[in-house]
Amino acid sequence: MKHLVKKFIRSQNVGQKVVDIISSVPYNEEAMTNLIKSDFDNHYAFIQTNENELIQAFPYKRNGKNYIIPEANPIVIYFECARRHIREIKSSNERLFSELEKICPEEFGKQAKDANANIMLNLFYSYYTLVSISASFLFNSIEAFINNIIPKDFTYSKESNKHTITYSKYQIQKEISFEEKIKNVVPQITNKSFCQDYSQKWDSIKKLKEFRDEIIHTKSYDKETPNIYINLYTTALNFDFETTLIHVKDYLNYYENNLIEECDCGKDF
Repeated sequence: MKHLVKKFIRSQNVGQKVVDIISSVPYNEEAMTNLIKSDFDNHYAFIQTNENELIQAFPYKRNGKNYIIPEANPIVIYFECARRHIREIKSSNERLFSELEKICPEEFGKQAKDANANIMLNLFYSYYTLVSISASFLFNSIEAFINNIIPKDFTYSKESNKHTITYSKYQIQKEISFEEKIKNVVPQITNKSFCQDYSQKWDSIKKLKEFRDEIIHTKSYDKETPNIYINLYTTALNFDFETTLIHVKDYLNYYENNLIEECDCGKDF
């Protein structure tokens, strides 16, 4: 997959007439000076690009100076971060096992030639670093999307035999499980369900969540074997990141068309 088109929280391409109107507004130095001194309280800004696109920005203050920073879409940033690291995983895995072949030859007990244990150790560290970042940020893109898609005034109700509990947007984000949000909350909001329409792709996302949870909440299991992280590292070596990346893209674009959009500039990085 190629690198993505950058997306922002709010952006709009405008015609030349709009650009001309904006350009014709007289600059009021006194008003602008007062606005800057007020730290942009109760204001937000738009940045105008050379392609006549208006992008929402946010104010940021550092060392007494005020800055305007474009408000990028974190969903796309998280997905792109995962994509960039996933594209390195395959070659990293190949380099690791190329070195492992020297350390662990097919004929057990045969002296390995040209083997360097330090190289193998460094390669595994690099490989697991790529895997950890990829799984975490790929899942973050889904979680950020789900929380963002919940309307401001939306409520979600759960009934029991004794009472009904109603959750606000904030409470849904904090108290409802990921699986319940993705299977119940989002379909209520959008009137369609990715989980029902694409059950196999949903299974792929569930596996991603399970693996990401193992990474974020790494546990040390008390077993007879001293290899207390064997399941974690085995999953890391076996996980199908390339397929999962496509399935996560499909999930995000299922609810918001072309949110994850490959760039056609011809460059790949």
